[in-house]
Amino acid sequence: MKTIFVLICFFLLASCSIFSKDEGLVHFKPLTAVDTERKVVYSQNHQFKVMLPSNPTTGFTWVVAIDNPNIVSVKDSNYEAHPSGRVGVGGETTWKLVTKDKGNAKLTFSYQRPWEENTTPTRVVHFSISVR
Repeated sequence: MKTIFVLICFFLLASCSIFSKDEGLVHFKPLTAVDTERKVVYSQNHQFKVMLPSNPTTGFTWVVAIDNPNIVSVKDSNYEAHPSGRVGVGGETTWKLVTKDKGNAKLTFSYQRPWEENTTPTRVVHFSISVR
């Protein structure tokens, strides 16, 4: 009986070590501002989403920059207003992205008014993506 218990514990620990060897976090839910500055790991040809709060009625919009578009690219984006339907209440912008080749890419989302020159964004969110 003790031998069976030891074997079960060994297999449980061995299976945990398989998942902890990888640097980074494998994500299955949409990335949000909470995930900023974390390294996220995906496989090739994996589709994922980024969701950030926004309010286009103020003139602000998210500008996306990808340092390595051979690794990650934007497929689509969509703004969805707050369910209350009230005027002036912000909503959420969602981007659908896809991984391509193996490697690393940094995604930078800057919240700004694109027509205003020489102004710093009011908010910047970074995601580090690793494709294996």
